[in-house]
Order: sequence, then C-alpha cells, then structure tokens
Amino acid sequence: MQAAAHEPELERLRRRVADLEVRTAKLEVSLDSVTSLISYVGADQRYQRVNRAYEAMFDLRCEDILGRSIQELTGEPHYSIARPYIQRALAGEQVKFDSSIRHKDGTLHEIELTYTPHIEQGLVHGFIISVRDITQE
Repeated sequence: MQAAAHEPELERLRRRVADLEVRTAKLEVSLDSVTSLISYVGADQRYQRVNRAYEAMFDLRCEDILGRSIQELTGEPHYSIARPYIQRALAGEQVKFDSSIRHKDGTLHEIELTYTPHIEQGLVHGFIISVRDITQE
C-alpha cells in the first residue's frame, strides 16, 4: 500500500523534471540564437557555459571552450584590461567596460562587456558575461 501512495508524488516529480528539461532546452536555444557573446564564468574564472556566438569569434567548438580560463581563451591585452573588472564582479558588483579582442580571422574587434555577478545566499558563485561587438558603431 505504501508504494501506491508514493506513486502520485513520484509522478509529480517526473512531470516537474520533464518540465525543467523542456524549459532548459528552450533557454539553450534562445541563448544560442543571440549574436552577442553570452557566457557564465565560475568564481575560478573558467567558462562553464558559452553560447554559439563564441564558436564564430574564437573558431572553437563550445565544448572546447568550457573549462578554459578567461585569460587562456581571450589572451593579452584583453585579460590585463578585464582583470580589475573581473575582481569587481567577483566582489558582487555589476560592471561595464570596453576592450578589444582578436577575432579568429585576425581582425581586432572593439567590444563592450558587461559582467553581472551570480549571487546566492550572499555568496558570489560566478558571473554572466555579455559581450557586444561595437567595432562598426
């Protein structure tokens, strides 16, 4: 009898998991359709999620970017410019700044970046990076 009583609860949990999977898939499609670079970086400064725009910028598959550090992926001089803003984001402050980064074709692109900290229960777990190419503006 007890197993039967748990079945409705188990079914509700299954439906919630299925709903979360559908919502996550829709979010992934949405992020990947954006032409701006959007990523999530952990407190260790390593990429945990990147959208497909990163593939076009760096000529790497998203899977090959995950786990890399910001410094490793973007190189100098960008990292030297970004470092103080990274520290501020990891301290819980949203920051916006301009920099430049080399595209896979060798051209230098002027970019505007926004770092938005991910804060839960008073702790910064990482930050979201939004990058807009302002070269042609």
